[in-house]
Amino acid sequence: MPSGIDTASIAAERKRYFTPRWFLDLLAARLSLGDTFWIGGFGTALVFAPFGFTLFLVAHWVLSPGQFRILMGGWITFLTLFHAALWTAIVRTAWRTPQVGGWRWVGVLVALFNIAAMATMTYLFWTGAIALVPSLLR
Repeated sequence: MPSGIDTASIAAERKRYFTPRWFLDLLAARLSLGDTFWIGGFGTALVFAPFGFTLFLVAHWVLSPGQFRILMGGWITFLTLFHAALWTAIVRTAWRTPQVGGWRWVGVLVALFNIAAMATMTYLFWTGAIALVPSLLR
């Protein structure tokens, strides 16, 4: 075991990731800036993307076009609202982390661009400008 590294505490910290309590801490800006930005913004994509893809496939086979549209629209809306809440946590965490320098504001801008992309997708989906499955436009 390398000296100076407490692998037990690292392992214990990693077991907390993606638990309900962790999500509460994340959105309440109680985590570090790195955890809030990287794990909150991109680590959650490792959970949300496979779940959303599975939801998409199963829902497309099982639901009617109207039900599918509501379910997937709800999913996209949820992701947009999650990223908006995450952005506020990133801003709050960046504000209290001056030692990071200007990079903290780059993280805030990247998170803001993520929200803009998600909000655009949500808007286009709900207005019917785009469809996840073109055959559902009937």
